[in-house]
Amino acid sequence: MKQNSFSICLLILCSSVTVAMASSTILNGMIEGITTNSEGQVTADSKVKLRATHSPYCSETPLSRLLTHRSGHYEPFTRKISDYKTLFIDEVPVTPEQMAAILKPGMRGTMFMNRKFPYFLRIEARNPGSQIGHVAEVSKSGDHAVISSPQHNHGPGRERVIGKEDSHWKGTYHDPEEGITTFSDTHYPPNLHEVAIKEATEVIAVDGSVQGTGADAVLAIVGKAVLYQPERSVQRIELLPEGYGDWSLLQTEAFLGNHPQMKFSQMGVMRSTQVVPHTIPARNSDGSPQLTKSGDPKQIKGGISYHMYRLLGMDGHGERFGESYVGDYQVPIYHKGAWNILDGYYSIRFNFDHLMYKPGNFVVSTARRTRVTPDSIMYSTEQPSAWGTITAMEGKTITVEAPEIEGVPVSGIQRFEVAEDTEFVHLSKPIPRTDALKVGALVKVFKPHPARFFLAK
Repeated sequence: MKQNSFSICLLILCSSVTVAMASSTILNGMIEGITTNSEGQVTADSKVKLRATHSPYCSETPLSRLLTHRSGHYEPFTRKISDYKTLFIDEVPVTPEQMAAILKPGMRGTMFMNRKFPYFLRIEARNPGSQIGHVAEVSKSGDHAVISSPQHNHGPGRERVIGKEDSHWKGTYHDPEEGITTFSDTHYPPNLHEVAIKEATEVIAVDGSVQGTGADAVLAIVGKAVLYQPERSVQRIELLPEGYGDWSLLQTEAFLGNHPQMKFSQMGVMRSTQVVPHTIPARNSDGSPQLTKSGDPKQIKGGISYHMYRLLGMDGHGERFGESYVGDYQVPIYHKGAWNILDGYYSIRFNFDHLMYKPGNFVVSTARRTRVTPDSIMYSTEQPSAWGTITAMEGKTITVEAPEIEGVPVSGIQRFEVAEDTEFVHLSKPIPRTDALKVGALVKVFKPHPARFFLAK
């Protein structure tokens, strides 16, 4: 099979802020409202109000207003759909028009803005009920648990206090009683989410083994950090957008944002559990090497890289600078750190490396501010049971073909059975069975599974 006859999706998100003082605004949130035109329609120019639920990092002035204070005060983050340079539904890069067609209040999204540049908005459609946080309690009946999800990255001992008279933070929201802003779980309390527990609900240890099931198993992990995934009761088959069998159609503004800052975005499949420390070459804005006073290439210490099979993206290194490249690739991460997005949540406050750096996971990374090393990386922890281009259909048996990737559990030629109650989805919307199951269609298949509590390290 030719490598230009398939594809997949992954991504990252960018975003923008109405607060002019922000250098960076990075957050998860819920869509609170969307404006419509005179005919009541959502368009690419519609404004989206995103209510922040968690921020791993944000300049403190906007952070104090965007998060929900214990008094109930908050301000939504508002931008037009078309302001975002890249847009994703799960891992699929989409156009503003495609996003406008599915966006509605209540959806969960992730965004990234830096220096007033709105990089991406990503909508979580596959697992909108997932949560990251601590298991706070289990009900006496044992049929539900409460997960406490922090709003910010200022853990105990790392609280930040902004004084009332601090002119640098003019415009910051202050507690009306105390006259100061304190970033702590007391002043910005965690969000509480009630999640269902059934007999089959699994608690999964760091090594991937099932530690236990049901209410007793969940009761034993009260106080521990988890990623919770709701039950999937039926098989799910996702159809990727038209044209996803043609690489030339993928390398477009839907993925790269039609902007030079986004041109080193990459999409691929994780190959290894290893994250390798390294130095990276310093680059000028035109991609040329930065030199030291002695004329030697300048190196930046402290970077890391991971190994993936790249399906789409631009190579920013060595002789292939600026060229498209498919195949094995060691992806260097910007030395200031990686903003990891795990199933639609920034996971920096908790360590889920064992779920992220896992062969077979789909990954999307993006660079910014002319860097050739990405620092926003989105991982999908739920690996497809099959994926690729449909090459044959015999009754309920479907044959798909993806690249043959060494070390990846699901790749190459695969066959799967279609269940009678399978749900078929395209860009978060249900579609008829006949629209998804066609020779030449690119699909991802997900098995049913019980609700799962994945333990953090």
